[in-house]
Amino acid sequence: MDVKVWLVVWALMIVVGHTAGQNLVGNSSFEEKRYCPANFNQTKMNYIVDWQQPTDGTPDYFHTCSRKAGAPSNLFGYQVPFAGEAYAGLVTFSSKQPEYREYLQINLDRPLRAGELVCVEVHISPADQANYVTDGFGLFFSDYKPEGSNNRVLDLDAQITNPEFNLIDEYTNWMKISDSFVAVGGEKYLTIGNFKLDRDLTVLHRTRVGDLKEANDWSYLYVDDVVVKSVVSRDECSCVNDIIRETVHNPPLELNEVRELELHAVLFDFDKDLITENTEKELKRVVKTMM
Repeated sequence: MDVKVWLVVWALMIVVGHTAGQNLVGNSSFEEKRYCPANFNQTKMNYIVDWQQPTDGTPDYFHTCSRKAGAPSNLFGYQVPFAGEAYAGLVTFSSKQPEYREYLQINLDRPLRAGELVCVEVHISPADQANYVTDGFGLFFSDYKPEGSNNRVLDLDAQITNPEFNLIDEYTNWMKISDSFVAVGGEKYLTIGNFKLDRDLTVLHRTRVGDLKEANDWSYLYVDDVVVKSVVSRDECSCVNDIIRETVHNPPLELNEVRELELHAVLFDFDKDLITENTEKELKRVVKTMM
């Protein structure tokens, strides 16, 4: 083999070896910050280096340096960072604001190549102080920058999604979502959040009322340790989603198979068919739970 040709092949092998397995997400565990968050985000997120919000929905930033937006303890609950001292958080569903969503967005370190096999991994955990859990969560890769002029859902076809009917309710630990896909080529933006419309979501009302001291009407997720890397074969990716799909149920086993969905009996007075005020409230709660 000609010396020059051999040198070119050798250089290409070094480049491929260097890029394969390298995380293309900068500041992947949200450690680098512009300043310490004083509180949860109410306007535009500008705390985290490299990360931004693509819509008017306001994701949050949590760091051990903060008192109100701290880690592990904060307004939305208690969770130790999966990696380092920080994580982000976002709303994936609201019972009071139809189609309300919050998203995180970042530019990849380089555009994806056509035909490239990409492994994607992320850790998520639902906040303690959230009344709802859903199966809505995904990661969308694009060659353009998705944006919205309001706080409504971005109706996009995410390449990586939490498997359908897999209710994200493991609030004590971090849950890993991981899968692979083949790039079309040119994808340089990553957007994270729930891309499902409300009508396509599986939503359940949490019934651990005693534990929820300041429960709100959201489904809220903490997000940490985002990894996007090129792989030669699917075996190099954890692909936890494969295991989740094999174990998921339709309808879902309510809230991790342990806590049954609590539906109080609706009782009428003897020989009466009038619905009392308490009964009406209970029926409304049942309808909301089954939505």
